[in-house]
Amino acid sequence: MFTPHFISCVLASAALSTAHAKEKNAAALLPATANTSALATATQDSSKATASRNSVIASRALDATLIPELMTLTTDDPAPADIRPAGCEQLVLASIKTDESGWQTLLFKSGIDSEDGGTGSGVLVIRGDEVSGFLRGDDGRRWRILASETGVSSLDWIDESRLPPCAGSPAPTPNLNQQARAVPINGLAACDTGKPVDVLVLYTAAAKTAAGGKAAIEGQIAAAFSSANLAYQNSAMAARITPVMVLETDYVSSDFGSDLERLANGSDGQLDWAHALRDVTGADMVALIREDGEYCGIAYLLYDNSASAANIVPFSVTAWGCLSTQTFAHELGHNMGCCHANGDGGGCTTGGLYSFSVGWRFYGRGGGLYRTVMAYSPGNRIDNFSNPNILVDGTPTGVPIGQANEADNASSIGLTINTIANARCSRGPTPTVDCDLNGVVDALDVAFGRGSDCDGNGALDSCSLLNAAPCTMPAALAFCSSGLTAAVRPSTPIANDYFGKSGAVSANTAVVGIPGNDDRASFAGKALVYGRVGENWIVRASLTAPDAEKNAQFGTATEVGPDMVVIGAPGARAAGVVTGRVYVYSPNGTSWQLAQTIDCPEPTFGDYFGEQIALHGNVLVIASRGHQANGLSSSGAAFVYRKSGNLFLFETKLTASVPVAGMAFGTSVAIHDQKIVVGAPYSVNDAAIVSGAAFIFEHSNIGWTLQNKFEGTSGSTRFGQAVAIDSDRIAVGAPSDANDGYESGAISTYRFAGGWYRDDVIRNGPGAPRNRIGSTLSLSNGRLLVGIRPEQNLNGSLTMYVDSPSGWQRQGISYSGTTGYVRGDSGFVGAPYLNSGALNSGGGEFILWASDCNSDGIPDRCNIDLGSETDLNNDGIPDSCQPWNPDVNGDGSIDSSDLSMILLSFGDCPGCPEDVTKDGVVDSADLSFVLVSM
Repeated sequence: MFTPHFISCVLASAALSTAHAKEKNAAALLPATANTSALATATQDSSKATASRNSVIASRALDATLIPELMTLTTDDPAPADIRPAGCEQLVLASIKTDESGWQTLLFKSGIDSEDGGTGSGVLVIRGDEVSGFLRGDDGRRWRILASETGVSSLDWIDESRLPPCAGSPAPTPNLNQQARAVPINGLAACDTGKPVDVLVLYTAAAKTAAGGKAAIEGQIAAAFSSANLAYQNSAMAARITPVMVLETDYVSSDFGSDLERLANGSDGQLDWAHALRDVTGADMVALIREDGEYCGIAYLLYDNSASAANIVPFSVTAWGCLSTQTFAHELGHNMGCCHANGDGGGCTTGGLYSFSVGWRFYGRGGGLYRTVMAYSPGNRIDNFSNPNILVDGTPTGVPIGQANEADNASSIGLTINTIANARCSRGPTPTVDCDLNGVVDALDVAFGRGSDCDGNGALDSCSLLNAAPCTMPAALAFCSSGLTAAVRPSTPIANDYFGKSGAVSANTAVVGIPGNDDRASFAGKALVYGRVGENWIVRASLTAPDAEKNAQFGTATEVGPDMVVIGAPGARAAGVVTGRVYVYSPNGTSWQLAQTIDCPEPTFGDYFGEQIALHGNVLVIASRGHQANGLSSSGAAFVYRKSGNLFLFETKLTASVPVAGMAFGTSVAIHDQKIVVGAPYSVNDAAIVSGAAFIFEHSNIGWTLQNKFEGTSGSTRFGQAVAIDSDRIAVGAPSDANDGYESGAISTYRFAGGWYRDDVIRNGPGAPRNRIGSTLSLSNGRLLVGIRPEQNLNGSLTMYVDSPSGWQRQGISYSGTTGYVRGDSGFVGAPYLNSGALNSGGGEFILWASDCNSDGIPDRCNIDLGSETDLNNDGIPDSCQPWNPDVNGDGSIDSSDLSMILLSFGDCPGCPEDVTKDGVVDSADLSFVLVSM
């Protein structure tokens, strides 16, 4: 029979085999003692054998969740002499390859110690100093080897008579057949014919604890795959299974039937994400490993050999303690159409997919009772599926098709295996990496739609794509779709938080203001920083003022740059007086830290410093509509700062040429390159009419000077309530314009061509009183986001206009909200008055558009993400589309002399030719642009 000597030989050979393959970085295999005297003897023998041969197992620090497929085994040639210890010469070893995941699978067979000439078998999986596996004798007795993180493996005898039965193989319930399912990826194409079936394995935390830890449970799962593949091989089957991902889940098990229904149902709120993960990993089957319970396992029975059935059926649940007894292969067998032996019951009373799709129980030549993988007790379970052409102990393991009691699960699986394998097209093993450090495996981020992996390397494109070879355009375009929106809401809706009162977005970073938040004090406010992952946005940080105080309204205004976010708190106090304050944060690894606090350099009561802010490159403009310029109440001002090193330094104060009390200069502000636009909606014109105005300042070698002034054409229009600028275009909102009815609103647009001129007026048309078009404006890359705020709708809406040769053309899409921000291909719409769970709790939407400035048929964002275009100033527009001139010295060639001029001019240099990217500073971005242009 199967004696401790066989165990000794197997373990010693495993150690020597691995030592032979890996001669350094070694750790000893020391099996622990067990709970029976025979097992204790086995442990002692194996330890002695190991010690006597000075055996070692190579260490290798690798991810424990990637387990290789058991490939087609080699023929039973004798193993090399240096692999088999003395006394074990009859041991047959087939050593399977060790791949990049670090798992090596070893198969052992032996004719020794078997009184009837049968063979014992052993399956071991080894990774570094972690050893797991299953051993069985011809008499059916089984042992399991449990790995541990310490490198000490334990050896346990499995009393199969005490294990619960399989719960059966229920047919999929009607709701599972009828519910909407994810369409199989290339499911109709024979993309995986002849290839292994890909299996996604989830295991519960309770199963991990019961097994003894991560190494133990994942080692048992690895061994279960190898054992199943051994059974397929023993049965002369072409079928093989391979894990595409093994992942822990926090799902809490119920009864086995409920677990199976929850796993298979993609819309019941339980494990729904597993279906998306199945698609992402290309898994044909999904298996849940749970703690032991009332059954060893349960699975759905394949009811039809069709693609639709293969999409719905392949779900199973297995108890971890039964993995060592071929229960895993048994449950997957149900998914492939196989049933128990005739008369066993357990949901298979009418047989399997075909009349011969059943297991087999038989007496061998020596009188022992055996059963194949799919058959119930009694009998010793062998590592075979029923097959009349394969003998065990001199007896067929099945009955030929067409005869009475036909039993040939090997042929049955042969008919269904390609259908199962083509349920999803294979993508290979999926790493369980978390490249963006958000606490979620990247594959899950992709499954949830929060990212993409178009190059198929298992990591999010946002982490790797810029450094990877561009993937194919169809995949790239799939994650760079046009006009996508991603709704964001407060995680806990609280009345009057006003989430989305402000928002700003760059290519990969965004910030949203929540000025009514009470976490630190009533209306102290806070802001959330988001990071872009594919087409979605994930919260990276929650920011509050370090000196948070009541009514400061931190988050009223927000801005974002490539390495900073700026947040205004216009209600902050200085010396007990409301003046306002601005906070600058910078990234520090995966977190954000306060880099600078900016107070008004000339504080006056009621400044509202920080109520509006604008940022471009290294220039920050902070508006203060309540500032007392020249002692005039609410005449207003705007304060300009320029970044030097890590800090913004005050540069100048902007005011109207003739400040007037109450004109509210600084109600709005915008900046692009070296131009600043400041709105003053209550400015008075020369005729003493409150027409409103927009002031345009430009920077030169003598500093900031007023270059132009636009005024409203009639009184009380609030012209200048909103302003926006982008390159050679400016837009000014007049939400109280009455041309089309009382406060219907209007927007004047201006274009620069040797000078500024008004080229268009945007209105809502007749019959639009109190629409207040122009309440909000944002302009970038030829897109103008226009706010409309009817009196009866606090939430309002925003509409996109696109510049064209015939003027600004309204697009068909509108977004609900009152604030808007657009930069490049990214945008944000805030809805602070949205009642999303509580009154005025607020919400918003991030928007991605697909512009194609170079007309190459690929969205600009795809070009940037794929690395085929650069975006040095991080504005979402390819640098090739920017009006930049790399010929710094104007000599007609781009060469080292241009580079020299840039290197000699590093630092602040607004308006100089060396500032190629026109952000006011000569730096590596300018150098890079010239280099790529050479």
